Amino acid sequence: MSGVVRTLTMIEAAEKAGHLQLGGTIIEATAGNTGVGLALIAAVKKYRCLFIMSDKMSQYKINLLKAYGAEVVLTFLLDLPADLESALA
Repeated sequence: MSGVVRTLTMIEAAEKAGHLQLGGTIIEATAGNTGVGLALIAAVKKYRCLFIMSDKMSQYKINLLKAYGAEVVLTFLLDLPADLESALA
């Protein structure tokens, strides 16, 4: 539950600072539990959520975020060392 408490604290700080307002959107690049916590709190507070994740993420996590009402955009991971070596060759 500490992840949810941490994300609630993040959202409340953004609200207090005026960065997140009623009906606003939370955008997050996520690979884990912070995203799940954000999606849960956003659903309760009626914020829109957009998550950018690797296409290698588990289908379970993707489905969980969507179940909370979040939109999920999948990206592909590059093999950066191999791609860089190939580009420099």
